Amino acid sequence: TITSAVLSVYKFTYYNYQYDLRPVLVPWSESDVTWAQSSPGTAWSGPGANGIGTDIAADADASASAGWAPGWVDFELTDAVQAIADGAVPNHGWRLFPVTGNNNYKRYRSSEYLGDPGLRPKLVITYTLGD
Repeated sequence: TITSAVLSVYKFTYYNYQYDLRPVLVPWSESDVTWAQSSPGTAWSGPGANGIGTDIAADADASASAGWAPGWVDFELTDAVQAIADGAVPNHGWRLFPVTGNNNYKRYRSSEYLGDPGLRPKLVITYTLGD
């Protein structure tokens, strides 16, 4: 049983914004994904996985606000991760979807960030084992 699941991303620039975290609905390949394609020969319905209801879900699994200053943005995903663990929904990851706020440029550390590894995105899951 998943008791807690939080996805955290580190914003290293200024400016505030509200985001939704929406499930990706189609399989994609991390090594091959582009703005135009989810995998070689397979186009997104909307460039950048912007096809609502086809590339990404219309409803968010979580919402969070990025404050003005650099820092962590945390998305509470306990129910979504439990649904994945139960096999109720596939795990194709999530897409950060902008909702509202300051439209100036914002940047986040990625899993490939070569600086402090502690600033890479992290999904922290707490669970209990059943009988």
